[in-house]
Amino acid sequence: GYAQPEPGLTFCLPCLPGRYGNDEDIRDSCFACPTGWFSAATNQTQCTKCPRGRKAGVGSTSCSSCLPGEFVGRRDTCEKCPSGYFSQDTEISSCQKCDTGRGTVQNGSTFCSICAKGKKSAPEGVCQECEVDTYQAFEQQSTCLACDQARYTRNTTGNAKCDIIPVDE
Repeated sequence: GYAQPEPGLTFCLPCLPGRYGNDEDIRDSCFACPTGWFSAATNQTQCTKCPRGRKAGVGSTSCSSCLPGEFVGRRDTCEKCPSGYFSQDTEISSCQKCDTGRGTVQNGSTFCSICAKGKKSAPEGVCQECEVDTYQAFEQQSTCLACDQARYTRNTTGNAKCDIIPVDE
């Protein structure tokens, strides 16, 4: 865990926490620990891999937990929950899918919002606007309803009601 930063020095300097050096091949500088690895002490010849469910950036001196809205991904690194899923805990291996009538808007959510009037929950865990000539008058629903005959949504989506089609005079 040492490096010799200047030619001609008669001594080596210890690698600082978050960095490492190879004693067999002393170089002019120490290397930063890569993502997912850490070094807590000086004079380290290698970095330590973070345990599953924890993360570390380049040059880290410790590991931290995955945050709510994240999960432990394929490479044992923290990844954001995808849209339609959420997490409220730390160090989890998967996110929960939103319940029917609820959804998320973005990746990394810590909760699912209630689908508003004019929207329905989709199987992917997101809220979608009701299509043209359909509506939903209530929150937290999984379907949209077709407008009755002689009613329409004026060629728009996301409606909470249908309007009466005007009669030409």
